[in-house]
Amino acid sequence: MQWVSTPQQAVIFPWGQQTFWNFLYRYGEIPGIVVGCCGIPLLLLSIIPRFRQYGRVGAFLCLTCCLGPGLLVNNGLKAHWGRPRPRDTVEFGGRQQFVHVGNLGRTLPNGSFPSGHAAIAFFVFAPAFLRCRWRGWRPVWLLTGLTFGTLVGIARVLQGGHFPTDVLWSLGIVYFCCWLMAAALDVERVELFPSLTEEFAADAGRRQAA
Repeated sequence: MQWVSTPQQAVIFPWGQQTFWNFLYRYGEIPGIVVGCCGIPLLLLSIIPRFRQYGRVGAFLCLTCCLGPGLLVNNGLKAHWGRPRPRDTVEFGGRQQFVHVGNLGRTLPNGSFPSGHAAIAFFVFAPAFLRCRWRGWRPVWLLTGLTFGTLVGIARVLQGGHFPTDVLWSLGIVYFCCWLMAAALDVERVELFPSLTEEFAADAGRRQAA
């Protein structure tokens, strides 16, 4: 799958042809999809009364992935906002007129705003909205998602597929969807891996006592 349609575009966006950025373009959606799909076994696990509380977590991961990067970004805004991709604008050798991020353009089949690749890549930070006793849980997931989403976003910008504002809006949309769904489903009521974190805490206490 190629992200350029003419040799001229390959000349205008040479950095995007490098192996690393092409790799992110081809496979950058997979980690976010995996995070979303992790909700499925949690939903199945919640059938067992002992693990019923994990249904909230499973629903959060599945629904947020589908509603945020899926429905709102790809099937909603991208399909109706009408912002041409950079490589399709006159300024970069295309035929479309530039459209500011705040303006609606004519409907395009696969517009630039917002970035679908960046949205699903940023979704990797979704577990940061879940509760776990391990202090590093939230910062690690948040930093991982922000870093990975930023790299995928840079790849799409270098390839002429998106403007930087498309990527930033994807970040905001996904973060807002995660916050909203976490509040709606009240996932703070569910603590992840309580027995495991208790064992870690006990081990740390014994080491300090020694």
